[in-house]
Amino acid sequence: MSNSLRVAAASTVEDLEFLREIWRTSWGGDVMVSRGKGYHVSDLFAFVAKREDEYAGALTYSVADGESECVTLNALCAYQGIGTALVLVWENWARQNHIKRLWLITSNDNLKALRFYQKRGFRLCRLYPG
Repeated sequence: MSNSLRVAAASTVEDLEFLREIWRTSWGGDVMVSRGKGYHVSDLFAFVAKREDEYAGALTYSVADGESECVTLNALCAYQGIGTALVLVWENWARQNHIKRLWLITSNDNLKALRFYQKRGFRLCRLYPG
């Protein structure tokens, strides 16, 4: 049995159901707000990661004005390369589509996320105290 991780664009009804479920369990609902803009899970683009045909994680993102925001990133198991694989696929998609900037927002106290993104080449642009 192969233990390989596969990442692909979300494209099926089952993928959308998985995204809705992960948003509900991890983020509290079907709507996410970023910089005052509300995003519904079904209105975003997404990549899903699968291992042995079981969902392993997802990355949702928006696209506007030649930029892309990572709205959510979820890996169902930590430290197995799932988050990294999802970010790499998003970065490759951005290069192929001439996206000039990738960005995301995380909270100041989420040290694991800050470390994760910085290790993958993201840099802190703004810090809002409190």
